[in-house]
Amino acid sequence: MTTSPTAPLSTLLTLPLDKLNARPLIDLVISQLPQVPRLTSQGTNICPYGYVICAGGRYAKYGYATCRWIREQLKDDAPIEVWVGSDEQIPTFWKEVVMGNVNFLRADIPGGWPLKARAVLKSSFERVILLDADCIPMVKATTLWQSPHLYSGALFFPDVANHRKSDWGYAALKLRAGSVPEMEAGQLAIDRVRHSQAVVLVDYFNQHPEFFYEQFHGDKDLWALAFARLGIAFTTGAPCTEYPWGLRHFLPDGTHYSDHLIHIKNGQSCPHPEYQGYLEEFENV
Repeated sequence: MTTSPTAPLSTLLTLPLDKLNARPLIDLVISQLPQVPRLTSQGTNICPYGYVICAGGRYAKYGYATCRWIREQLKDDAPIEVWVGSDEQIPTFWKEVVMGNVNFLRADIPGGWPLKARAVLKSSFERVILLDADCIPMVKATTLWQSPHLYSGALFFPDVANHRKSDWGYAALKLRAGSVPEMEAGQLAIDRVRHSQAVVLVDYFNQHPEFFYEQFHGDKDLWALAFARLGIAFTTGAPCTEYPWGLRHFLPDGTHYSDHLIHIKNGQSCPHPEYQGYLEEFENV
């Protein structure tokens, strides 16, 4: 490891990681994470809370259906940000559908797993509910953020099985192997201002798939791992349930929170006919 400890953060963030340099380089990055004071939505362009959905490319129709679900089935009027990658397009007709308070934004990186962390980082919301394009919530945003489950400012949901590929990532983060439960990446809630350093660190992790995606299963565990490395407490939902169509997630008290419809892309039947109808509407335009 030859990088100077005085190297600027912008340089450290771009250096490739491997098994030899990951631990010291991550330590340097963490030592230089900016100290961002807690802000409020008053007097700034930050909204109190809202949904962030990454829905470019082949995920556009699922994002469309999820937005329709939030508005028409959940009856939630919380603002929604739909993010696409720098290499993705937004279907014109979607922008013309009146769903109310939906903002379309283009990121400065291509679409894919890293886009989700970057969208949270750049969001205008103080408190973010991040959803995969094919994940539908069953609890309104206001209800979720007013619940005691968000006392920590971060709520993650456990996966149904273990998928990590090796223990190298834990060693690089100075964590005991398996000490952080594996999470499912389809949904989370985070106070991105209160936990701004963790959000920056997760974005950093996702910009280095050459290391983190080789140790873990894509981006799914990186939020919990960043919090654990920084010593920040987070809240974990109750164990999820697996169905042929995907995963059902629950709040810590067992309340049904979301359905992640991961397998309907592979031909499994959708358990929600309204959602299926939105998909078909999208495809028929």
